[in-house]
Amino acid sequence: MIGTTKKSKFIILFFFLLFSGLFTIAQDAFDIQVKKMCDTITNHLLRTGKKRVAISNFTDLQGNTTELGKYIAEAFSVEMSNTNLEVIDRSRLKELLTELKLTEEKLTNPANALKLGEMAGVEFIITGVTTPLDNTIDISVKALDIQRGISVSGQRGSVPRTDAINNLLRNT
Repeated sequence: MIGTTKKSKFIILFFFLLFSGLFTIAQDAFDIQVKKMCDTITNHLLRTGKKRVAISNFTDLQGNTTELGKYIAEAFSVEMSNTNLEVIDRSRLKELLTELKLTEEKLTNPANALKLGEMAGVEFIITGVTTPLDNTIDISVKALDIQRGISVSGQRGSVPRTDAINNLLRNT
């Protein structure tokens, strides 16, 4: 009986370490993908000579803001804050949108984006779309030049679906 108890504890410990290691690997894959996408977009934006960026919540394919979209936008905001770009704080962006009576979904309209640019000095808006697939989440990101109303940079990537990401999808 004592041998069985030790064996059971060992098996439980083994699976705990295995699954916690898999979570770490999945989180690392997420962080690496976000950094890669941010680096590419940042390099394109810095070549324009403009630096002020706002990052809107990412949406699903229907244009709805999701918890996952907020999470990924925050990850992009943090990552881009570690570059030579000037990133508008996301809470400040929300205040500005409220003041302008706009939603983040309406920022893809060039006239609305221009209002934000004039009020906050924002030169680019980073927007994104998340698409859940079988084992991954596809992320499409664009940097929109507010003055010209055009996309000046874009990236696509995917991150592994984890229990944490699935929970964010359910909390939509």
